[in-house]
Amino acid sequence: MYWVEFTAIFDQRRKKEKRSTLQMYNIISAEIGLSPGTLASFYRHQRIPSKTTMDKIIKWIEKEGKRVVSFASNSSSSINNEINN
Repeated sequence: MYWVEFTAIFDQRRKKEKRSTLQMYNIISAEIGLSPGTLASFYRHQRIPSKTTMDKIIKWIEKEGKRVVSFASNSSSSINNEINN
């Protein structure tokens, strides 16, 4: 389940920021505190990460997921305000 969320957020952010996959591995690795190679292996589903690695990835997913949900909530509330006015 976390793999699906990670790849979705990763791909969405990569497209939004117009960066290559390698650039995103480097950026996110600095944010999470994992090596770019570890993130690449997880993204490609090549190996099962350790518990410590998963804890860091889950924390990042939750942080990034809140940003996405928050943005979606703000967009829908502004649309509702426009409709109601």
